[in-house]
Amino acid sequence: MKYGHGVGYSANFKLPEYRIGPGMLGKIPPNLPIASSVLVWIIMVLLGLFRVISWGNIFIFGGAVGIVASVLSILSTYARKRSAPKPDREGILKKKVIVKSKAKGIMKYRLVFEFSNGAEYNLELNVDEEPIFQYYEPGDKVCFHDGYTYPEKYEKLFDDRVVCISCGRLYPTEISHCRQCQLTLLK
Repeated sequence: MKYGHGVGYSANFKLPEYRIGPGMLGKIPPNLPIASSVLVWIIMVLLGLFRVISWGNIFIFGGAVGIVASVLSILSTYARKRSAPKPDREGILKKKVIVKSKAKGIMKYRLVFEFSNGAEYNLELNVDEEPIFQYYEPGDKVCFHDGYTYPEKYEKLFDDRVVCISCGRLYPTEISHCRQCQLTLLK
């Protein structure tokens, strides 16, 4: 269900510029380990032709580097497949808590969110993040996008500010990009 004029999640979130982490890595060609091994052997042969390395050492050095390159390519492919983006998590701000440290007397802010599956998530904020603490109100419906720290608020129709879900800075709704991290603001 799509909404407009500040109600609902931003339709622009699916654009590539919003993706951080696994989404930006792109797809890895399935033959990358083979291609990297072949490239190493080509480089070794060229080094041998120009007499940089003796022919006897080329096979030892080239084989070792080729095997290492293949293993690293396979491991990176496996790691990227395991770190697939998580689906967005929707929830509601259950409560806002101000916590004062007994030892140092430092105040911290905590936002307690409850996801639709019943799980709770505590977002800890420092003293300098008080404006973010004030931005969200109990009962606000939010969406945590994968790879970002701060949730996107569902109802932004009456807000005069919007939060950058990456760095947490608040901006007037007229501004389209975060000045700190250059991410497009979700309005």
